[in-house]
Amino acid sequence: MLGLDVDSTVARELKTGGTSSKAYMLCAGHSRGYGLTDWLSVFGTIGAGYVSVKDNLGQHGFNTNLLASGQLKLRLWQSRGHGWEWDASSQYAYVGLPHRHSANDIVWHEWQGATSLSRTWDRWAPYLGVKYDTVHADVKLRQNGELLTQSGSYHSTLDVGPFLGFDWWIGEEHDTAFNLEVSAVGGAEMTCSLRKRF
Repeated sequence: MLGLDVDSTVARELKTGGTSSKAYMLCAGHSRGYGLTDWLSVFGTIGAGYVSVKDNLGQHGFNTNLLASGQLKLRLWQSRGHGWEWDASSQYAYVGLPHRHSANDIVWHEWQGATSLSRTWDRWAPYLGVKYDTVHADVKLRQNGELLTQSGSYHSTLDVGPFLGFDWWIGEEHDTAFNLEVSAVGGAEMTCSLRKRF
């Protein structure tokens, strides 16, 4: 499977020490997936991500960073006659550009575990699930090229929440899917993708 993905995170709740903050992120990338078996698939994404964090010191931008992620997806149960499917997945995502010395930099590590139930009607496949999603982000802030003392690490404030979405299959052979997914894990997140299956 080949695809193009766009992911937007709005006001993700983070904390550093005793201080709360909010992260805003926009990512875009090229994804590829491969079915290892009928029940197990692997996915990878490479692209770019922009991150901005607002805390008690103000708004900090981190320019354009490298995005890289990997995911394993396992089908736990399927009812072919009725179109139901239950699956589970785990994912790791990295956003950052190490060794940037002239501006602010961030190294964003995100781990996810999720399970969802879907129902397929011809071209339409909505799903609903719950995910565990935790973030650890190391930040370095600079002013005029000099490292500030307010650098540190951010962590998630809420790690579990619901998500829902749908796949809409198009084409004569139902081989191209438009996907839209929204979730609420410490903040609102929306993902759009267009993927072609071979």
